[in-house]
Amino acid sequence: MFERIGVGTGRCDFCGTYGLIAVLQHADGNPGENVEACERCIRAAQKAADLLKVLRQAKAKPPKKVRNRAQSRASGPLPHPRPQDTTSLVPQEIS
Repeated sequence: MFERIGVGTGRCDFCGTYGLIAVLQHADGNPGENVEACERCIRAAQKAADLLKVLRQAKAKPPKKVRNRAQSRASGPLPHPRPQDTTSLVPQEIS
C-alpha cells in the first residue's frame, strides 16, 4: 500500500508525458515501487476503480429481507384477572 503522496516533475509511468506528476510512495520506502503519474492518468485510474466497484456491487448477493415473525404469547396482551382476585373500585363506607 502507499504511505505518502508527493508532487514533482518527471515522466508519467503510464503515458510517458513529461510534466507535473504525483508520486505515490510505497510504505517500505523502496523507490522502485513508487508510482509516478500525471493528472490525466490518475483520473483515468479513478474511473476504472469506479467501474470495478460497480461491477463488484452488481455481482454481490442482495441482502436478505427480514421476515415478520408472529408475536409470541408472552409479548401479547395480558389476560383479564379473575373476578375473585379483584376488589371493587367503589370505596366502602366506614362505619
